[in-house]
Amino acid sequence: MNWREEIKYPLTQRGDLVLRNLYSLGYRELFPPRIILSTYYDTPDYVLLSLGRRDVFPRYYVRTRSYVFNPPVLELKIREGNRSVKCRSSDPKNSIDGFSDEILWQLQTLGMPAILPLEPKITVSYRRFYLEHPRFLDVVLTLDEDLYCAPYPYTPDTLFSPGVVELKINGINCNLPPLPSGVCSAQGHSKIQLAFNSVYRGLPD
Repeated sequence: MNWREEIKYPLTQRGDLVLRNLYSLGYRELFPPRIILSTYYDTPDYVLLSLGRRDVFPRYYVRTRSYVFNPPVLELKIREGNRSVKCRSSDPKNSIDGFSDEILWQLQTLGMPAILPLEPKITVSYRRFYLEHPRFLDVVLTLDEDLYCAPYPYTPDTLFSPGVVELKINGINCNLPPLPSGVCSAQGHSKIQLAFNSVYRGLPD
C-alpha cells in the first residue's frame, strides 16, 4: 500500500477569499473543481467513530464516494497520524469483497470482520478545488468549502465547517508550499468527526 502524508488546516475566512489569496501566492488550478459526495459507514454502536473520538490510531473509515455525481465507489481509508492510504473496491456493486487480497488480509488482521456488518450512517458533501504551486510540484493543495452533512439517507443540509485546506504530499521530506492568509496555522481538521458531531450530538465520547 502506498501511504501519503496529508496535513489539514481549518479556514478562518470564506473559501472564495482564501482561493483568491492562493492565486496571489502563485498557485494554479490543477484541474477543475468538483462536488464530492460521501456516505460513511459504521457499526450499530459506532466502533469506527469512537476510535476517532478517542484519538486512537490507526483510524479506519469505510465510505462510498462519488465525484460530480458519478456512480459511487466503496473505499477504505486508513489514517495513521498525518499518513493515510486509500483503497477502492473493484466490485461495481460496492461489496467489501471487491477489495484486493492484500486489503482483505489487512481487514482480517485488524479484526474488522468481527465488527461487521457496517451500516450507512452519515452523508457529507463539499466542493473541492485542486491547486499546485510551480515550485512545489510534489504537493497538491485542495480547498474544500460548503461542507454539509446529514444522517443517511437525507440530502446534506447542515453546514458543519467553513472549510479546510489540505496539503497532500507525495514525496519524501518535501518542503511545504506557503499557506495563504485565511488559513489557521494549527494542523488537524477531521471533516468526518465534525460531521458526526453535528448530526449525532448525543453520542457518548
